[in-house]
Amino acid sequence: MVEAVLFDLDGTLVDSNKAVIWAVNTLLKRLGHPPASPEKIISLIGVGVIPLLREFIDEPEKHVPEYREIYGNGFQTRTTIYRGAKELLSLLKASRIKVAVVTNRSRELAQVIMDYFSLSQSVCVLVGQEGNTRLKPHPELILKACQTLNVKPENSIMVGDTEIDIQTGKNAGSFTIKVDHEAKNEPTQADAVVYTLPEILKFL
Repeated sequence: MVEAVLFDLDGTLVDSNKAVIWAVNTLLKRLGHPPASPEKIISLIGVGVIPLLREFIDEPEKHVPEYREIYGNGFQTRTTIYRGAKELLSLLKASRIKVAVVTNRSRELAQVIMDYFSLSQSVCVLVGQEGNTRLKPHPELILKACQTLNVKPENSIMVGDTEIDIQTGKNAGSFTIKVDHEAKNEPTQADAVVYTLPEILKFL
């Protein structure tokens, strides 16, 4: 019995590729580095900000606050919400299915993004990077969300757009659904694949 659906944020509920590319390259320019290719940056989305920045600069920890400041001041015009996201979350809430967002992004910035797109009112809990939180694919974020929701992981669905999300769900014991917005049809370990968010309803 499905009691909760857990969603990744970037690439799953919102398309943040342009915002991440812009924020990374804005930071690199400030630091006197050449710009990184969009393809390289996109391939790293979802790993967490420190591992992402480590690919381009030394001591990335020192520059995380500046990166987040840049991102927070410019994501609005460079991010779009995926079709059906808001309606799906609202419908799940109305159906008494608990909803969580589980992201490697900082919890604070994730909250800003969710508030901007009016997603927060349908989400019971947001779990993101805070302090020494172990990030996906470690199951800690999912286990924390399920504990807060009072739901067993095996009674939850983890929805994400990357294999990191899918592996996280499997590590926690959740049913996993990969959302393939661009119909890339890449190999996946997910239990199921959907191409639009509303398709998730058939698994409830």
